[in-house]
Amino acid sequence: TGQNKGLQGYEILLADIIRFCKLIEEASEEEIKQLYGLEGHRAKYAPLSALALRLLMHSLKPRVFITSTAGVRDGLLKEFLGRRG
Repeated sequence: TGQNKGLQGYEILLADIIRFCKLIEEASEEEIKQLYGLEGHRAKYAPLSALALRLLMHSLKPRVFITSTAGVRDGLLKEFLGRRG
């Protein structure tokens, strides 16, 4: 499916993910394309997405941010099902 399996379950401390979000928020579309290889709408909307993620992290204050190649919806479903058991 082209997903990077190497990033599954990678843990990033809250301070580090907030710092990364700020870098993306301040980057231009061209910088994002060059540095991260994002194209089109992904590069264009990366700063807005980073802002949304940073605000969410400030609000929720998790100890760590854990990456998922499956996506947010799958992670929420797994968490919901885990609480039911």
